[in-house]
Amino acid sequence: MAKQYTNKLTPEILAGFDKSPFTDEQLAEMSADARAIVEEQQEFHRQHPVTGIYHIAVAGSLTRRGGVADEFNPDPDKGCKILRFDETWASVLTECCTVTYPDGSTARIITSAGVNTR
Repeated sequence: MAKQYTNKLTPEILAGFDKSPFTDEQLAEMSADARAIVEEQQEFHRQHPVTGIYHIAVAGSLTRRGGVADEFNPDPDKGCKILRFDETWASVLTECCTVTYPDGSTARIITSAGVNTR
């Protein structure tokens, strides 16, 4: 089964936020102004640490029971989209989107980000 994600903030995830997106070589090649901006952002992040994380579901996401979130609007110019690593676009799922299970049954998403909007 594919990796399942939760919204748990693990030590591994927190450690990833502490790692600079820039290598030492990239920092050395930056102008002084650019490095100053990077340092300001790093200081801001030290003063405002991550305290929660919420993964979003996109079309093609897998559920715990093996369902696949359906693409409700394949037009890349419509709705909120995410560009995936394979260079394809996927819709961000919200309430009323559907999931199809291996047995052919479907379910409708009724909550989003852990909040029931009904």
